[in-house]
Amino acid sequence: MARWDVEPGTVRTVVGNTAKAAGELQGPAESYAKHVQSAATNAGSLAGPCEAPGGLVGPALVAWANGVTPDLEFMAERTQRTLEGALLAVGAYEDGDQEMAERLERAAIEGRDPKDVLGGGKRQ
Repeated sequence: MARWDVEPGTVRTVVGNTAKAAGELQGPAESYAKHVQSAATNAGSLAGPCEAPGGLVGPALVAWANGVTPDLEFMAERTQRTLEGALLAVGAYEDGDQEMAERLERAAIEGRDPKDVLGGGKRQ
């Protein structure tokens, strides 16, 4: 059986600092989206016999942003699940439920939703 040496207060501090840093990415992410949209809209047009209002750059930017967006959303969701799982694992550890702590820790590492481990309900 695994042996743990965990400082719950330290874990909570680290998780809190990480959550704060992740939260600070919201503004830049919104700014990024606006700038990509602006760049695509103002990329010029293609003149001549093959006239196109968005030119070549605008549609390429839109396609690129559409391809990257799911990855960015996944990173945000994975971060949230991992932090929540770590906190729940520490709570189970403090409650003396080592088996649940191990299951939640594994879910946190894998980025799975901790509610899946808890059977749909959050641990208090």
